Amino acid sequence: MLARDLLYEGFNVRNIWAIFARDGVSQDRLELHIKDPIRHGPKLRNTRIDKYAPDTKTMKQTPWNRALVHKFAAKASDIVANCVDKRFGPDTIDWVRLFSDRFYDIFKQVIKARRQPGESHEARILRLVLDDNNRKERNAKVSLRHAVRDSHKLSMNGHKH
Repeated sequence: MLARDLLYEGFNVRNIWAIFARDGVSQDRLELHIKDPIRHGPKLRNTRIDKYAPDTKTMKQTPWNRALVHKFAAKASDIVANCVDKRFGPDTIDWVRLFSDRFYDIFKQVIKARRQPGESHEARILRLVLDDNNRKERNAKVSLRHAVRDSHKLSMNGHKH
């Protein structure tokens, strides 16, 4: 939940999926970042991703996006290290991997949302809405299967519903 909350705050969104729809970082800012990564690196407030890469793998490897992953990972690590009530538990968390995985999912959405050759804006919107509806339907079916399975386990153990 900490990672999700940091991403919500950093990108100023209410849902993770909304990150892909935001404008990417400008080309000018990327050029400044290459020249001076410390001074012109990504921030943790109202930030943007680098969307210029041709595919998901390349997008994950851009200097800007790698810096963004490490920035969020460092922030999460700092919060956990300074948490006096130990709510995050005793286990070490690989924050870089966690944020890298979260961003990879976002990068996949960016690539998927690009207009296909010959596709109109309206057709692209329709494709994205239909894809999202299909995803929601699949998730609902999985949730229903899990609920039925869990309900069955409870009845097998002699518990009443």
